[in-house]
Amino acid sequence: MQSVFPRGLPFGFLGDGSNDRSLVEQEAVVTRHLGADGKPYNSFFDLAPLDLTTSYDQRSPDALCMLACYSKSFDQLNQYQGFLHLSDWKKALIGGSFDGATVMLGSQGGTAKLLKDKVETHLTILHAAAHVEQLALGDAFKEVTYYDEWGGIVQEVYVYYNASGKKRFGLEAVANELKDKLLKIKGTHGIRWAASQAATLTALLADLPSVVVDLEQTAKATVGCQYTLLTPSNSFLGKSFKQRFEAEDGGRPRDWKATVKSVKVSDDGVAANDVFVLSYSNKTTMEISKAQLVAFLTDEDASGLVDEYTWQLRSRLINFRFAAFTAFMLDVHNQLGILSKGFQSNTLVIFDISKNLNRTLRSLEKLKKEESCGPEESKFWGFVNTDDADCLRTCQLEEGESGRKALKTDRIEVIDALSSHLVERFQKVLDDPILEAFSIFDVRKWPEDKDVLKDSYIDGIKLLYKTYKIFYAEEETEEMVLEQWEDLKAEINVPTLRTLSFHQLWANMLVQYADEYALVLRLVVISLLIPADTSECERIFSLMNDLKTAERSSMGQQNLKNLMLWHIMGYKTDAEGKKVKMPCCDVPVMAILKEFRSMAFENGGMLGRKAHRAAAVPKYEYEKHRAPVKAATSAASSAADE
Repeated sequence: MQSVFPRGLPFGFLGDGSNDRSLVEQEAVVTRHLGADGKPYNSFFDLAPLDLTTSYDQRSPDALCMLACYSKSFDQLNQYQGFLHLSDWKKALIGGSFDGATVMLGSQGGTAKLLKDKVETHLTILHAAAHVEQLALGDAFKEVTYYDEWGGIVQEVYVYYNASGKKRFGLEAVANELKDKLLKIKGTHGIRWAASQAATLTALLADLPSVVVDLEQTAKATVGCQYTLLTPSNSFLGKSFKQRFEAEDGGRPRDWKATVKSVKVSDDGVAANDVFVLSYSNKTTMEISKAQLVAFLTDEDASGLVDEYTWQLRSRLINFRFAAFTAFMLDVHNQLGILSKGFQSNTLVIFDISKNLNRTLRSLEKLKKEESCGPEESKFWGFVNTDDADCLRTCQLEEGESGRKALKTDRIEVIDALSSHLVERFQKVLDDPILEAFSIFDVRKWPEDKDVLKDSYIDGIKLLYKTYKIFYAEEETEEMVLEQWEDLKAEINVPTLRTLSFHQLWANMLVQYADEYALVLRLVVISLLIPADTSECERIFSLMNDLKTAERSSMGQQNLKNLMLWHIMGYKTDAEGKKVKMPCCDVPVMAILKEFRSMAFENGGMLGRKAHRAAAVPKYEYEKHRAPVKAATSAASSAADE
């Protein structure tokens, strides 16, 4: 990087706020830099408490207070002479990302506006992409007629079982009887809303037969009904009921008496999947599922069940439209979850936003047609279309004809609304002439013809050079940059490089050609350092809450930050946000603790340094590790207590 930025480095940042366990408003400050591999990374830099006395009214966390907090945090970087560009963060900061709160992104007096007024560079601050997606989804689902009703049912199931261990235990017993693998139904929350909702719907679809049977058992036990799916199959032999048949020629429907003659045990050994042979008074026979038989026999006692809440909830769950819509929405949320996780990548760059969004829009468009439906919906149709029984495993669905018609309308409403609002929201984020100028580095859009490419993107380079002139010395002229740009295009426009992904290409160019094309690559680096999301801040807050628990709410600020740094030093966060242990940073904590304690207590008394050296205590290279031991005193003691 010194060859690309000889006068010091630029940097980007992402910031977000949250209260810790002691209700102190903390700002997580994450810096964005280029790694040794030529790829951008986000790294935890500071956990800064807000000083409310710096606000307008000296007691509110407003934009002025935020500005003071971030400025004080960035001031720490200035002490490293020659590290930042011109050794001043106000001349090195080129990009940031906040959530969409007015105090952060307000156009008149938000924190972003105040920061832009303070720095001497062109500062691009973006609305965090994962937050933008969540806002777009909220707007889209408001336009879907059935969404509120459907979402209310999903939430009802979660609340019913989440609030009681006894109910959960009963559900597990039913699932064991049905030989179903039970998944835990969770509520949806947080910035990972789409992925979280997908997990909720996956559990609901998997548990639906067990949930329906459990609710049925509970309701019937209350009113004294006899038959359920878990009733022994032999108990149904000889039972009779009347069944209505519609005339094929449109004539008057007929009622025939049906009697259970025999039972066929299911191959999987689950009694709920048994099949029964019925004999009718018109000398015909027919096979039906146990779920259908229970429904026929329960009709006689249905009047007592109508007022039971669990029966009402069961009735909503076995509605064909609800089950089909849930399967469809699971496929939708799986695609939205992929988009959300892509935006939360630790190496996300501005060029990835439109690429990820367009890929998701294409996937959603495929789900718009039933013939190209997703895998989860395909599984659903595979169950309900078998023998036209509308039976989802052991769960008999009702109102199949009207449900199929409604789903066609629901499907179009959902996809059209999502596509419209996602495009609208992200167009606002990317509607910036500088971001548009940076698109010249997206090689996928370059023309194939060499002569056309040679004369392309000249204006873009000129605009970027003018915008970021502060990063060029007086002798580094625009003509020199354009000359390198022409040579760089010719260097890249070969099959071996044009086929590389965006991240691979520019990482390779930065590592291999930093000296040769330093002036142009300077602009490439700036584009890579503009962050597009704040998910790393969310991960910082998760770590903060893991360390500063309710039992340790009085932990001091410096101690908390040190513990967080210790944790992060031993792990790195990969592109997907997962923690990966770094073996090069292994610290022999237990050995240090053992030596530290032997220093403090020997033969029942405190020892000084001279006594320690004279004592027969394993030194563990004491002098070598004395500094880490001293710095780790408070953290090591806490670790020993735990």
